[in-house]
Amino acid sequence: MRSSRFVEERQADWERLREAIVKVKRGGYRRLSPEEARDFPHLYRKTCTDYETAKTLKLSPDTLEYIDSLVLQAHSQLYTSPKKTFRRITRLFWPGFPRAFAKNIVPVAIIFFLFFGVGAACFLAVALHPENASALLPEYALESIKNSYRDAPLRTGSQNIMMSGFYISNNVTIAFASFVLGLTFGLLTIYLIFYNAVVIGGVLGLVTASGYGDNLFSFIIAHSALELLGICLAAGAGLAIGVSLIMAGEEKRSLVLVRKAREVVPLFLMAGVFITTAAFIEGFVSASPIPLAVKISIAAVSLAGVLFYAPLEFWRRLLARLRTPRRSTSGRFGRKIRKRGRRS
Repeated sequence: MRSSRFVEERQADWERLREAIVKVKRGGYRRLSPEEARDFPHLYRKTCTDYETAKTLKLSPDTLEYIDSLVLQAHSQLYTSPKKTFRRITRLFWPGFPRAFAKNIVPVAIIFFLFFGVGAACFLAVALHPENASALLPEYALESIKNSYRDAPLRTGSQNIMMSGFYISNNVTIAFASFVLGLTFGLLTIYLIFYNAVVIGGVLGLVTASGYGDNLFSFIIAHSALELLGICLAAGAGLAIGVSLIMAGEEKRSLVLVRKAREVVPLFLMAGVFITTAAFIEGFVSASPIPLAVKISIAAVSLAGVLFYAPLEFWRRLLARLRTPRRSTSGRFGRKIRKRGRRS
C-alpha cells in the first residue's frame, strides 16, 4: 500500500519531467515555457530523491528503471553544454532575425523615424541657414569637415584597410552603446540616437551648403543604407528591452530582461553584420574612383536585400494565410439548416 501511494503521489511530477526532457531534446530550452524552465531543475532534484526512496521501498524493476532513466536524461540535459553546431548559428539569422524583427517592429520603427526624421530636419535647418551649424560643433571642427569634402576622397590600399577597421570600431561602439543603454528604460538609447541624428544631419547640411554636396553624395551613397539601418536595428533592440522593463508589471524584471534579451539578440547580431559590411564598403568602395552609377547600384542592392530579408516573417504569414482555405459563412449557415432539417 505504501509503495502504491508513493507512485500515485509522484507520478505527476515524473510525467512533467519527462515532457520537459522531450521538449529540450527537440528544440532546446527555448521550447520550454518560463514556468517549465524554472521547475526543470527542481523536478530533477526531486526525482533523484524519489529514485533513492523507490529503491528503499523495493518497487518493481520496471518502475526503478523508468525513474533512473528520467534522472539520467535530465542530468544530461542540465549539465551538458549544448553543441554549437552550424545549424544553431544559422538559426539566429533564419528564422531568428525575421521573427525578432516582426515581434519588435514597433520599437525599431520608433527609432527609425526618430533618427531619420530628426536628421532630415537638421539637414534642412543647416543647408538653408549654414550659420546654424555653429550650434552643433566648434568652428575648427566645421572647417575641417568642409575641407575634407572639398575634393573627392581618395585613399591608398593601406589607408583603406586602416579606415575599415576604424569604421567598424566606431560604428559598432555606437550600436553597442545604444543597445546596452536600453537598460535605462530606453531613455538614454533615445537620447543617443537623437544626438547622432542631429550631428549627422547638421554635418550633411553644412557640406551641402558649402557646395561640396556632389563629393559627399559620392562618398556616402554606397554604404550609408547598411550602416544607418544597422544602428537603427541595434537601438531598436535596446528600446525593446527598455519598453519590456517598463511594462513588466508584477513580473520580476530580471526574468523579463533575460527573456527579452534572448528575443532581440538576432536583431543586435544582424545589426553587427550590416555595420561590418558597410564598413568594408566605406573603406574600399566609397573613397575610390569607382563610377557613381556602380556605387548607386551597390546601395540599391543592399537596400533591396534588407527590405526583402527583414520582413520575411510577414511574407511567410501572408503566404500561410493565402494557402489556408476560407470557409464561407453561407456554407456554415447552410450546414446548420441541413442539420436542423434532418433532426426535424
